[in-house]
Amino acid sequence: MSNSSFSKVLFSMVVLIFFSIFVSAKNRKEQQFEVEKMPTITLINTSGEISAQGWANSSVKLISTHYSENVEVDVEATPNRVYIASHVLNERASSKETLVNYELYIPENSNLQISNDIGDVFISNVKGQVTVDVVDGAIKVTKIDGYLNAHSLGKKVVEVSRSKGTIQATTVRANIVFEQLQSDNVKANSTLGSISYRGNFIDGGSYKFSSTDGGISVICTKTASVEWDVRTVKGSIKSNLPMRSKQHRPLFNNFQSLLGTSNKGQATVHLSTLSGKIQIKHQIPQEW
Repeated sequence: MSNSSFSKVLFSMVVLIFFSIFVSAKNRKEQQFEVEKMPTITLINTSGEISAQGWANSSVKLISTHYSENVEVDVEATPNRVYIASHVLNERASSKETLVNYELYIPENSNLQISNDIGDVFISNVKGQVTVDVVDGAIKVTKIDGYLNAHSLGKKVVEVSRSKGTIQATTVRANIVFEQLQSDNVKANSTLGSISYRGNFIDGGSYKFSSTDGGISVICTKTASVEWDVRTVKGSIKSNLPMRSKQHRPLFNNFQSLLGTSNKGQATVHLSTLSGKIQIKHQIPQEW
C-alpha cells in the first residue's frame, strides 16, 4: 500500500471514530429530578442495558443513550413517582435499531420496577421493593435490603448476592444463582435451568427451591441448622452433609426423598425436581 493510500485509509478511520463519538454524545442525555425519600421508579425498555444504583441523594439521576432515530425516551416525573419508557417510533425497526442504554441513580429507599425485553439488568444498593422482568437478558442484583421479585424467560443467568429481605426468582430457561444471602425467605423456581445456593441459612427462615429439568445445588457449612425436605421424581439426591434422617413412609412409588435434620433444624429447606439432580454439600461440588 502506498503512503497516499495509507493516509486516506487512516483519515477515513479517524473520521469514522469521531463520527461515532459525535453520534453517541448527541444521543446521550442526562436528567435529574428531585423526589421524596421513597419514590416509585418505573423503567420500561425494549432493547438495551440497564443499570440502577441506590444513592444517598433525594433525587433521581437518569442517563439515557440511544443510537438511532427510531426510538425516543419518554419521562414523567413527580415528587413520588418517576416513569421512564423507551418509545419506539418505527414498529418495523429491529432490536439493534431501538437500542437504549440506561443508567439510573435513585434514593436507596425507592421502590423500583424494571421491564426489559432484550438486554442485561444490573441493580445494587436498593432498600425498597424491587421487581425485575426480562425476556432475554441477565439479571444481576446485589445489596438489596427489601423485597425482590425477579422473572426471566431467557437463557441468561439470574444472580442475587449479598442481599436481605424476601427474595423470589422465577425463570424458564435461565440458571438461578444465590450467593451470600442474609435473607430468611428465599424462593426459586426454574423450568429448564438449574438453581444453586451458596451460604448459610438464618434460624427460622424458609427456603424453597424447585426445578423441573434443571438441577439444584446447595453448599453450606457443617454447622447449618436445617430441617431438610428433599424430593425428586426421576432425578437423584446426593449429600455429604451430616444429618439425622427421619423415618417416614414412601411418599409415592418411584419417588426419591431425603428427610432429615442438620444440627437443631432451625431453618426449613425444601428442594424438589422432576428429573434434575439434587446435591447438598459442605464444600465446592465436583462434576458428577
